[in-house]
Amino acid sequence: MVRKLAIEKKLVFDGPETELGKMQILLDDVDVDIHEPILFVDFGEQPFEKLQHELNPEDFYGIAKDGAFKTDEGFLHLYKGSEALRLYYIRKNNVIVVFACGEFQPARYRLYFEGAWELISER
Repeated sequence: MVRKLAIEKKLVFDGPETELGKMQILLDDVDVDIHEPILFVDFGEQPFEKLQHELNPEDFYGIAKDGAFKTDEGFLHLYKGSEALRLYYIRKNNVIVVFACGEFQPARYRLYFEGAWELISER
């Protein structure tokens, strides 16, 4: 079972790719139990679709519905978030944080915080 922690989407980076790799994302203003900075390398190789293999279908599709994430029209059915950018995630303990990231214009990248969910064990 998953519980929404934060859904308010916000732009956290807008700039050149070289700066994206250096930035630290702090989630202090979001009700999540992650207090250390998150780096792009922490989630850059974790496409959202991979999460489908870690969660049960109900939880995965619940996150996709809560976040209003849609698949593209391609044959890979990649999930997209803000500004139709590709989704990525990081899982820290029992918290899943989703980001949308990609090249917005040539050599200009954008990164959005898309939301956070807590995995709750059923007892």
